[in-house]
Amino acid sequence: VSHTDTHGVMYCPIILGSDNTTVLVTTGHIEYHPMYLSIGNLHNSMRSAYCNAIIPIVFLAIPKGDHRYNDNPEFHKFKWQLFHVLISAILQTL
Repeated sequence: VSHTDTHGVMYCPIILGSDNTTVLVTTGHIEYHPMYLSIGNLHNSMRSAYCNAIIPIVFLAIPKGDHRYNDNPEFHKFKWQLFHVLISAILQTL
C-alpha cells in the first residue's frame, strides 16, 4: 500500500544526553546541566564529538541549596521537578 502523504518520510529517533557540572566562579555555585542532542540513526563511530554529530542545545541552571538542605527530600523533589519541567518545555516543539 502506497501512502502519498508519507512518501520520503524517515523515522529518526532523538538521543539526549545530560551531565551536571558546577561552575564556581561568579555564579554562586550554581549547577549547570548541559544537554546534548544527537539523531539516533547514526552509527556509533559517527556520534563522537569530533564528527559534529552531537550538539549542545541548552545549559540548564539548577539551584544549589545551602548545605543544610542537602538531605531535604522536598528540595530534591523541587530540583527534580524543575529539571523535568524545563526539559519538557525545551522539547515541546519536537
